[in-house]
Amino acid sequence: MRLASKLLREVRVLSLDFFCLLNFIKKDDFVYLDPPYIPYSKTSNFTSYNKYGFDFSMHERLLRFCDKIDKKGAKFLLSNSNTTSSLELYKNYNIIFVDSKRLINANPIGRGNIREILVKNF
Repeated sequence: MRLASKLLREVRVLSLDFFCLLNFIKKDDFVYLDPPYIPYSKTSNFTSYNKYGFDFSMHERLLRFCDKIDKKGAKFLLSNSNTTSSLELYKNYNIIFVDSKRLINANPIGRGNIREILVKNF
């Protein structure tokens, strides 16, 4: 516990528009991004985590944010869905495919294994 406490002393947890974080990011920082995923289908499009939603234009904005993180010399890791749109959007970065489980779904048939992506600039 003491080690965890020591390591977390320099960690900042913030809740604000992600572009505002650019003021805090510096060279050699590590940024993890877990946005609402690009929907796999028209029926799996829940993106209403706030009153503004998170549509594809926000994902394009997030890509520009990643570009700025990269230009600052910081590292980022972003998780998202394995869709054609995601792969095209982040094609200039390293993409890793990971298998995951979906345990939450109103329809039990929609639960189970799914492939997602991790996007990174390192």
